[in-house]
Amino acid sequence: VHTLSSGASGLEALLTMMRLNVRNLPVLEHGRVLGMITVTDLLRHQGSHAVYLAGDVRKAGSPETLVQACRQLPELQIQMVASGASGYHVAQAISAVTDAVTRQLIALYEEENGAPPAPYAWVAVGSQARREQSVHSDQDHALVFSDGVDPARVPWYEGLARYVSEGLAACGFVKCPGEMMATNAQWRQPLSVWEQYFRGWIDQPQS
Repeated sequence: VHTLSSGASGLEALLTMMRLNVRNLPVLEHGRVLGMITVTDLLRHQGSHAVYLAGDVRKAGSPETLVQACRQLPELQIQMVASGASGYHVAQAISAVTDAVTRQLIALYEEENGAPPAPYAWVAVGSQARREQSVHSDQDHALVFSDGVDPARVPWYEGLARYVSEGLAACGFVKCPGEMMATNAQWRQPLSVWEQYFRGWIDQPQS
């Protein structure tokens, strides 16, 4: 059971609910349950909007539905600032929504195109990985897939990268000007190539 410490702030409760996609959390003090905090409890802070938005994203059945949900992001950012949220908490909330959008786009692609040829990992980098996003942040991501994939099936991953990147762009997250994205073949490689990348970065660092 996921819980919250009695010393946590309302914003920490909000971010935890967004990350876990839940509407209530038991509150503990020294291991004892003090009570339950719910989305309703957060209404007076106007922050529950973020929880509902993340829930809408996770239920979206198409990229178009995701776009509609993400039109609320600027208002979410404004509401959080108006309610006294720090830049840290605003960035955490926007990043949590971006994570949810990315996961949902991946799920939608797999529904349309079938299971992946082999296991893979979608990797968030840049501001999303640092959880420092705002509604004006650009995309930064990469893709790692298993070695030994049939070359004829590799385009499945290329299609995934294009689908997710286009979906994020439609939701307001512009494409990276430096092309630090999985749509760039350099950042969409099998595990063995990524291992070579890391060995090079460690053994032959460049400024």
